[in-house]
Amino acid sequence: MVIDVGGTTTDVGQLRRGFPREANTVVEVGGVRTLFRMPDLLSIALGGGSIVERDPIRVGPRSVGYRLTEEALVFGGDTLTATDVAVAAGLAQIGDHRAVAHQPRSGGSNAGQDTRDDRGRGRSREGRGS
Repeated sequence: MVIDVGGTTTDVGQLRRGFPREANTVVEVGGVRTLFRMPDLLSIALGGGSIVERDPIRVGPRSVGYRLTEEALVFGGDTLTATDVAVAAGLAQIGDHRAVAHQPRSGGSNAGQDTRDDRGRGRSREGRGS
């Protein structure tokens, strides 16, 4: 599995014997149907530049894209992005982590609460086992 997290999308592909798995269908390039063998990729509209909104909590689909180093909090900007959330959670070391030190380490109404029962299983908000 190969994953490339970019500024606006995350691309996922699979390698077989060191080569990309090829799509077995007709591929459209610039509106033209082709039979060229292309790598089989899945693109998800979630990248490091995806804008995070708080009320209600939402990630994307808007993105700062290539302007990440100008607009993200960890780079001195004023837009909360997925990169800022990753830095605040300790999952990434990029930019100035002090810029997101005031951000919660996790989101949701039960942030900071233990969500595991005494057997190590996750609990729903109602306290039932998952």
